Amino acid sequence: MHYVYTYRDPRPRKNNVVVYVGKGVGERAYSPWKNPDRSSNIRLRNLLNLLRREGLEPIIEIVFEFDTEREALDKEIELIALYGRAEFKKGPLYNSTDGGEGCINRGPLSLAKIGRGAKKNWLDTAYREKCTEAMKKTQLEPKEKSRKGRATKTGWTDEETRRKRTEGIQAAQTPEMVAKRCATNKENWTEEKRAAFAIKMKKQCEDPEHLKRRAEAAKIAWAKRKEKGSTPEEQQAKSEKAKLVWAAKKAKGVTPEEREKWSEAAKQRWVIRRKEKA
Repeated sequence: MHYVYTYRDPRPRKNNVVVYVGKGVGERAYSPWKNPDRSSNIRLRNLLNLLRREGLEPIIEIVFEFDTEREALDKEIELIALYGRAEFKKGPLYNSTDGGEGCINRGPLSLAKIGRGAKKNWLDTAYREKCTEAMKKTQLEPKEKSRKGRATKTGWTDEETRRKRTEGIQAAQTPEMVAKRCATNKENWTEEKRAAFAIKMKKQCEDPEHLKRRAEAAKIAWAKRKEKGSTPEEQQAKSEKAKLVWAAKKAKGVTPEEREKWSEAAKQRWVIRRKEKA
């Protein structure tokens, strides 16, 4: 049996107001009172500890019973919306979310606590290295790559998400932000990192499989561009951008070695394309 329970404040001046709505099975309704220090809800935990010091007990009521968890979750969401959450000044509830599955609409206190905990953990070198290794391992799994790809595509198909992402990208392109990123990149781009990156890129350029994947990706991208088409204004903008990039390269100066390197890379790409067409 699944149920929805409430906690009421027993202090006379509070008029038995409902301060918490929860969902559970078995003895879950009594767990916050029996073990308040284990609760992740700071405000509820502080209230229960205060009542204990004053020799009072909260009024715990099981208000609805259901055969399925889904029904209990829906009723929990309904009651939290009905009473209102104190964090948003909509009611007396100390709930840190809107109820239901997951952590829906966390309040500022809950988010602040999570932020403090995350910062504290991240300062631990061992913890940070462990997380970094786990994330790297996960990112290399084909299943995770596929999931992220689908999520990205789905996000861009939603007009509201596209608008927010675009605004965020544009907001980060201010001269101040660009200058800050350039300064950070220059500071982090040490000779050791430069050398390691050069070795990595050289290995990739010598790998036939890598070159084949790049060629396939370029074909797909070019086919999409042709299918979509571009307006004269867009073509003009691309042309102007290419001119600026080339002018910057010329102003910087190109050594004979760099010119030879670019020429060899272009020849290799051309050979691969001719083979594929054949």
